Amino acid sequence: GGGSSVSFGSDNQIPFTNSGGNDFDYSANLTFDGNHLKLLDDKKLILGTGDDMQLYHNGSNSYVTSQVGDLNILNTANDADIKIKIKDNNVETEVMRIVGATSRVGIGTSSPNEKLEVVGGNIRLDDGQKITFGGTLTEIDSAGSDLRLDAADDVHINPQNEILFFQASSEKMRLK
Repeated sequence: GGGSSVSFGSDNQIPFTNSGGNDFDYSANLTFDGNHLKLLDDKKLILGTGDDMQLYHNGSNSYVTSQVGDLNILNTANDADIKIKIKDNNVETEVMRIVGATSRVGIGTSSPNEKLEVVGGNIRLDDGQKITFGGTLTEIDSAGSDLRLDAADDVHINPQNEILFFQASSEKMRLK
């Protein structure tokens, strides 16, 4: 019976031999320098029997693709975070963090105080979308250009100062 073998030479080169059985195709698109395994641009690293998962870089953009099932990102270090960073004007910037110790998500903050906290920007919902509280009839709803506040029970407004009502940027009523 034939078999394949891999051995490392003193010059960090990997000579492959295959005397039958499964084939191994080698080309200059894959290199190993003793520390790094490199796959050149426009070549995919394919995992799984049916090309189930792929890692790909086309020279400009990088892709992680799952063809079947879920794509799981798992940090198994106890209480460690998952950070998403970008480079903005040559400055590495963290844009989102999932905090392992608290299971909270921060956008624009590395230490969110709530289940989801957004700092330094707005949250936008399309027209017709709503925010529902606890699965009850209490919700904030945008219907076209209208804003509705629906409550299953009382609505409490508790400002520290006054309540001001405006129409077309003109104050119409003030409660003290």
